Amino acid sequence: SPPKNTPIWTDFLSPDFRYLVMTATGPDVIGQPEPLLGDVPGTTFATACTCNIELMQRFLVGGGVLPENILIADFSGELENPHPRQLLEDFFRNPGSASKLVLYFCGNAMHDGSWCFRWRPPGQRYAADVKIGPQEVFDWRLKLQPNTVRIPLEIIVESTNSGTWCMAAKDAQLHGCVFAACPPDSDAWASCTGSLFTSWIVGRGPAPSSLTKSGPGGPQVPWECSRLGATGPVKTLGAELSQTAHVSWLSTSTAGSSSEAMTLPRMVAPSLAPSSRPNTPLRTPLTSSAP
Repeated sequence: SPPKNTPIWTDFLSPDFRYLVMTATGPDVIGQPEPLLGDVPGTTFATACTCNIELMQRFLVGGGVLPENILIADFSGELENPHPRQLLEDFFRNPGSASKLVLYFCGNAMHDGSWCFRWRPPGQRYAADVKIGPQEVFDWRLKLQPNTVRIPLEIIVESTNSGTWCMAAKDAQLHGCVFAACPPDSDAWASCTGSLFTSWIVGRGPAPSSLTKSGPGGPQVPWECSRLGATGPVKTLGAELSQTAHVSWLSTSTAGSSSEAMTLPRMVAPSLAPSSRPNTPLRTPLTSSAP
């Protein structure tokens, strides 16, 4: 089951929502990865992103979201995929019966906050670099979902300079909200058990600021663009800023039985073709050994 004391982000958890989870990092991906806290041999930001995806999928499925309503796409250059723009546009175009769309990204980013992808087209041996900025995403979304029929969109960004997405959302008057791991022009931090922000929002780690008080750039403070357009550091943290004693998921999950284990394959993301059935889920990207 999901943690009982998550900070404020239970609003992105509902069986009535649909989710697109995107990741792109590793040696072939351009852009800046998140720096690492500590020095654990063999640990990279790609290691942290693998943990992030598993933390997120466990949180969602544990909260009652059907696996077929979660699409996971890996754009690290090894797998054949549709173009990232196609995947995003199909997600916006075909919400089915969802009452909210939730988009989560963890990976490399440029200084302006643009997400970096290593795209390998289907049937091709070689991959190409793709950068997608926040204004592009908001423009595509507005084009595909006019004001009269728009479904709220929540974007969760786990990357450096991610607060740029909050500023762009305010300018675009996004029908929804954005939560970002850090301010613009700032670093978000990761560890061998996942990124600090992602671990925190799923209730598996302390607030990022409590672990980065002595960091070179000062404490890592998450940013938001609220539904009312207020942009800046998250205002509703309360006592969570002083929270320092959450148990790491990785230190507790190994004691679970094999019947409860879930594995996350590195998925090829399919095109989200329109369906004649409004309740048809996106696809099932998760596998479980449970009967």
